[in-house]
Amino acid sequence: MVMYTHQFGPRSGGLTVLVADRLIYPVWERGGALGDLWVKAEVEIVSNSPFQILIMAAIRDFDYGGIAVDSIVLSPECRLSSENSTLEKLPNPPKHPCIDDPEKMCDFHPDCADAEDETQCGDFSYAEGSSGWTDTSIGSQGWILYKNSTTKAEYFYVAEAAGQQLTEAQTRTPLLGPTGPACNLSFDFALTGSLDHIGELSVRVIDSLLGLRPKLWEYSGKMGAEEEEEAAWHHADILLGVRKNRFQSHCRC
Repeated sequence: MVMYTHQFGPRSGGLTVLVADRLIYPVWERGGALGDLWVKAEVEIVSNSPFQILIMAAIRDFDYGGIAVDSIVLSPECRLSSENSTLEKLPNPPKHPCIDDPEKMCDFHPDCADAEDETQCGDFSYAEGSSGWTDTSIGSQGWILYKNSTTKAEYFYVAEAAGQQLTEAQTRTPLLGPTGPACNLSFDFALTGSLDHIGELSVRVIDSLLGLRPKLWEYSGKMGAEEEEEAAWHHADILLGVRKNRFQSHCRC
């Protein structure tokens, strides 16, 4: 299925496509504001039984955000079915947040049992930390989360995407902070490929009041010797420092 989405405003929430056959399950999602433009999306649907497509959107504040979907096209293999499908099981409702004040989510101060309010904020030291990063790419490349089921290793990599704009792959965290002077962002990275096609990797901060700030860190060019097929992982530490306003960490490649 191909469609175009418009997710604009600082509180535009998220958009999810679900499939309902014997169960209901998500097959695609995109969260956060992408700007005042239409972005192409391709959704892969694989089912061995009749199914329905559900599109679900969430807006945090109608005065400061909006979501729209247009130009939905199904592949030629899709056919209208006369069969009735029955759900074997309804999905569990989403868990209620452990704290009502959104300003206390991802503020680096655990307020809930087992630090539940800090587990999905982009910190990979938490089991669900990787889910805190949202791909906000609008062009022909985007960030994909790789998970190894055996070793439990996780990392993001840049791959081809359905968008039509020639823009960077972008990913960001939810709103974080405020922070103190010792706040630091630490990660490993690797750049591979031919020299003609390697761009740069950069990190910025998006201030909730001041918007996108200047680059805090960047790296460009190939890592390692020319004859090496794969680059080794390198480590980076970036001082974020004092941030009085809530902010998002923002990576581009």
